[in-house]
Amino acid sequence: MDSHNDSPCVVQPEAPAIDLSADHFDDSTYSVPIEEYTSYEERDDIVGIPASRLEEHIQYLLQRTDQNGDPYWNGFDDEFAFIEQQTTQDQYFGDYTSAMLPHNKNKNRYSNVLPTERTRVRLAVTEEDGSDFINANYINGLIPGTERAYIATQGPLASTFFDFWRMIWELQVTVIVMLTREIENDRIKCDRYWPEPDCPMNCGTFKITLADIEETCKDELITRRLLVYNMDTEEEKEVVQLQYIAWPDHGIPVSTTAFLDLIDEADSFNYQKAPIVVHCSAGIGRSGTFCTVHSTLEKLKMELAHINETNIWREPTFNIPQTVLYMRSQRPGMVQTKEQYMFIYLTILEKVRELFVSLSPSLGGFQDEIPEEWRSDKEEFDEFSSSSEAHEDTEHVPQSRSRSRSRSRSNSTETPTEVLASSVATNSSTESESAETEETKSAEPLHPIRKDSNAEPLVKTERSGSVDVSSILEEVNHEAQGKGVPVQAE
Repeated sequence: MDSHNDSPCVVQPEAPAIDLSADHFDDSTYSVPIEEYTSYEERDDIVGIPASRLEEHIQYLLQRTDQNGDPYWNGFDDEFAFIEQQTTQDQYFGDYTSAMLPHNKNKNRYSNVLPTERTRVRLAVTEEDGSDFINANYINGLIPGTERAYIATQGPLASTFFDFWRMIWELQVTVIVMLTREIENDRIKCDRYWPEPDCPMNCGTFKITLADIEETCKDELITRRLLVYNMDTEEEKEVVQLQYIAWPDHGIPVSTTAFLDLIDEADSFNYQKAPIVVHCSAGIGRSGTFCTVHSTLEKLKMELAHINETNIWREPTFNIPQTVLYMRSQRPGMVQTKEQYMFIYLTILEKVRELFVSLSPSLGGFQDEIPEEWRSDKEEFDEFSSSSEAHEDTEHVPQSRSRSRSRSRSNSTETPTEVLASSVATNSSTESESAETEETKSAEPLHPIRKDSNAEPLVKTERSGSVDVSSILEEVNHEAQGKGVPVQAE
């Protein structure tokens, strides 16, 4: 191609030669074998929150407890404090052998955010010391078939651009999710690893060209189509970068709309089902938020599709604390703050409101299992549940699925009468689901991370009405400013 002979505007240092033979790229050579993690579904200590009661649980967590004199402390603080307590030892005493080697230390943007040895991404080995290292970890999803669904990594440094693009090329990545601006709060969060329009970038053996750029979702999402040309093999691949710019310097987004659109776009462009590369600045806070929300929604897709196909009722459940713990077991520090943790809950609630009850028209006698005010149409449910199936057409050309979202909000003023489930829902008939005892209805709600059925609730709540997600997000940002500290450490 003649276009690849143009003089680039940005030139990176020449890269050492890489062995591109088939044997060299054997899975055992340059990547970690898939870990035999304990399945999320098989954990006997997990207590799930049924989808129909998720809103009630959020109301429950919103109640302030004023613990330790903190006027902002609530149930979300309790759950997040539990997560911090459970993962502190792993974070400070984990195995960071490769990241701490002298020739790799300067490849880490932050000295205290390092990839653990067990799940770190290993690049192809060259003659250069530490050539297989990059600050990145494989992250598994929650359901079978989603092993290594994500790669969580730091925002590339100028000195690691070539390593970053090697990772993209070697792992056949088609989607990059960027959750930060280049500069926030007068600090560099990520160096620009992509080219300007009409100004190709040379990066070692790769030439990257910006083919197209589009701003969508009220200028909250930037989509860039990048052409990556390998000058050694003379091959070219397209990679889509989705940059979400609605996350403020301090706080969290005031709307979940663009974030959910981002997830839809990432799925749409990931037609090869390769790992989705996710990065912010350190690759743990906002990146952990994305991986937690996306993997939870993938689990919801699977459960709704199963109900739709089998006509057997098994209500989808959520356990956000255990999911975050699972993410942190693969990359320490995933989901950094309580505010990000709240954003996860509220984003999932919005998606549940939008789609979960869509299964009602297709399941005959199961409509009563779903809150009436959440109901939407069957067509959108079918689209959502069917999207969980893998794309088989390798010639598929991805198309943008950005759209304006219209979510139904509950106007109910009734106090919730049913309590949170004490165990993960199991397959059962309509009769067994409806045969709920009066003792169950009058019981106190359980904290989702507590298995003990006699455990005292964190807070007893009598709050009525639905959760107004937008108002809560605005209040969280206001409280963060009131504390005088940034809630986004990255």
